[in-house]
Amino acid sequence: MPQARKTDKQLLAALEASMGNVSAAARALGYTRRRVEQRIAKSPKLQEAKNDLRESMTDNAESALNRAILQGEAWAVCFYLKCQAKNRGYVERTEVQQTTKVTVSSLESMTDDELVAIVREEQAGRSSKPVTPEEAS
Repeated sequence: MPQARKTDKQLLAALEASMGNVSAAARALGYTRRRVEQRIAKSPKLQEAKNDLRESMTDNAESALNRAILQGEAWAVCFYLKCQAKNRGYVERTEVQQTTKVTVSSLESMTDDELVAIVREEQAGRSSKPVTPEEAS
């Protein structure tokens, strides 16, 4: 026997109980996630509620992060600096050191064979020991 259609009020209650987690709300209602998403898409009230609940959860996460920072949790301090203090130089970056000299005037002027040769040389260099600047010259 088909399940009775849930009202928007019931959907809203399930979303609130799950803090905007659509999968959890769907399980509580006996629906699929897709079905709940379709219902939300048809209702501006449900869309607004879902967005508000997600924003509230984001606020909760930020509050928890702030507490961890104030308690001196190194992971929290590091995460915050990498995400919010990039303008102060707290950026993860990978430095690459070029050990061989390649002179290219224009890639457009190179033949496919020349480009393939460069790639092969680079791949071969990765599998062997690094070349020192003295060996490269």
